[in-house]
Amino acid sequence: MTNSGRITNIEWLRIVAMLAVVLIHIDACYTYTILPATRFAVPFFFMVAGYFLGEQNKKKNWKKYIIRSLILLLSATLLYAAVDFVGSWHSGRNICDRSWGQILMTWIVFNKNPFHYHLWFLGAYLYVIIIGALIDKFNAWKQIYWLIVPLLIARFGIQLLDFPPYITRNFLFIGLLCFLLGSWFRSKQNIFSSHLLQKGIVWICCFISILPFVEDYLLQNAFGIQYGDLFTSYIFAFCLLLAAVYLPQVLQQYLPHQTRDLVLGIYIIHPLVQLIYLHVLSSRALIIYNTWFAPIIVFITSWLICRAVFLLYEILKKKQ
Repeated sequence: MTNSGRITNIEWLRIVAMLAVVLIHIDACYTYTILPATRFAVPFFFMVAGYFLGEQNKKKNWKKYIIRSLILLLSATLLYAAVDFVGSWHSGRNICDRSWGQILMTWIVFNKNPFHYHLWFLGAYLYVIIIGALIDKFNAWKQIYWLIVPLLIARFGIQLLDFPPYITRNFLFIGLLCFLLGSWFRSKQNIFSSHLLQKGIVWICCFISILPFVEDYLLQNAFGIQYGDLFTSYIFAFCLLLAAVYLPQVLQQYLPHQTRDLVLGIYIIHPLVQLIYLHVLSSRALIIYNTWFAPIIVFITSWLICRAVFLLYEILKKKQ
């Protein structure tokens, strides 16, 4: 473990999952091909949250987590609201030409953020933390685990009915479901602690990693369905969490400082970094950038910006 009690392998997988999110959101000539392999990222983030914050024999400061999540959600929303306003003003589009009643309803109920699609995660995370606090208060962890299977069935059953993505991409069908899976695993670690399972977990993960490609191929070619999320991606995310916990911890000395905050910062700003590149690059550079390098450049740039911000914050904090 790290000095803060974090598991080193999980911290590294956070970084890999963040790169996967960037690959989902930002296109290049190869992103569509590898897309099924990247779908594990968001379920993994929620499973990790459940693993660390779910059922444990210790008190947690839920109020601190809720306030922090609320501040992050409102700050990120205001940031992208300002970006949307500037873009609307520049293009002459009326920012108020939408039904704000419906927008607010889908935001409050389904976490569909009105200013940028990727911010749904922050709203879903806030709701999940609030639900976790209530479960903890009433000591209802063992009872709430019975929701895992119905939520999983409902999540992919509803998706078959071709509803808008936000109906299933929200705090309930991704956030709470995966949070409970992570918490359940933490409470049942002894079930998975056999030497045979630990010895074969790498091979299990390698096998499971192929299944999202198979599922995506079958859905598109056999049934004509194009899913945003894949059932096997949830299995892959869960297996990665098992591997991160049970395999020997590696590269602790190279683990970036404040990994969790760094990954969260990259998640928030990477679409904005992409927008900046699209406006500042020349047309010739833009062709090369969009074809090959966009996801990697955006990830590295976002990383450097967040590291610089955290470093500046630490310097200012020391001077006070």
